[in-house]
Amino acid sequence: MKKTLIAIVSVMTVAFFAACASGEKAYNSMGVETADLIADSVVVEEILKPSEWCVMGDEMLIISSETKKAVFRYRLPEWIFVDTSFSRGEGPEDVGSYVSLCQSNDSSVWISDLVKSSTRKLSISASELKVDTTLTKSKSKGGVSISMNGDVIFSDHYIMKQMRSNMSMSNITDISPEYLFCYDLKDSMRVVDSLFIYSMKKTQINTDAKGNIASISIVIYNNPVIATRGKKMLLYYPTIDVAQYLTVGEDGHLSQSKIIGEGPTFEQLSGIDWEGKIKEQTQNKNIVGATDDYVFVSITDIKKETEVVDGEEKEVEKPVKLSVVAYTWDMTPVKEFVLNHPEASTVIVDSQRGKIYARNAGEDFENVYIYNYEL
Repeated sequence: MKKTLIAIVSVMTVAFFAACASGEKAYNSMGVETADLIADSVVVEEILKPSEWCVMGDEMLIISSETKKAVFRYRLPEWIFVDTSFSRGEGPEDVGSYVSLCQSNDSSVWISDLVKSSTRKLSISASELKVDTTLTKSKSKGGVSISMNGDVIFSDHYIMKQMRSNMSMSNITDISPEYLFCYDLKDSMRVVDSLFIYSMKKTQINTDAKGNIASISIVIYNNPVIATRGKKMLLYYPTIDVAQYLTVGEDGHLSQSKIIGEGPTFEQLSGIDWEGKIKEQTQNKNIVGATDDYVFVSITDIKKETEVVDGEEKEVEKPVKLSVVAYTWDMTPVKEFVLNHPEASTVIVDSQRGKIYARNAGEDFENVYIYNYEL
């Protein structure tokens, strides 16, 4: 039977019930235990522009988007700088201008290179970051345009979000459903299966007076955030509050095992006013960690204000509350952690050490806020 994820929306918007005495647990109106966390701050002296980060054993790996080296390493929990890796360039060991992290169901770390259409599995050997495996994939395969974001390594299979498109210059605007495609790592990246997911992509081609392409804009609506662990894979759609659970067979077959909420058809997706829906949002949500027992979701409560920027009035989002909520894999809330720096809304959970790390993506990367949590 289907049920709606009421808890994930309301748990963060209600007021705290204060504890009656020192040492007592506090609960909100949904009956979920809450805890206020105060951060320690660590100064980061290296100049880098983080785009993504992940915990790898006893280290934090940071992808830096505007530096000569792509990967920066820090030793945890002290955040001691170790080194940098992967120069940007044209050499065989270099990486391109856009590098992103891939999730995996076994906690291994992979980086995906959009320019070189390759993915590398990383390991630490003799204190050095090394490449164990390199996979090369084509940017286009059988008429399918590949999106490099949200890639997942699942055992012997490579799973990525993609769109099928028959776009041409006579079709300036294209609305396409998104799919998960599964490739076999042991069989030359052969396509094994595909599955429709509840998101869509709008592509707009703008041409100049001579009919040449001037720019291309791509917007993904209802993009899911993904958690994977062991044999589990969860796609959560914050905009419509739907959780989709998938099973990946040993042969790479994709199937939906369960859904919480109402999963729309592509026709229903196409009929939604997504721009209006986004304007009405009062929370931003993201999956920021997963263990065998829990999925961690960061939730930022926001208010929208009008500011004058360069002489023009613009609507801006102001964070007013930041929390991390631990859920069971069936999205039952277990505990809420309220962080004292709502502006530092880029978050990652280090479950091995019981830490939550946060940073302010809107400022230069100078501080990391470190929180201790207990479940």
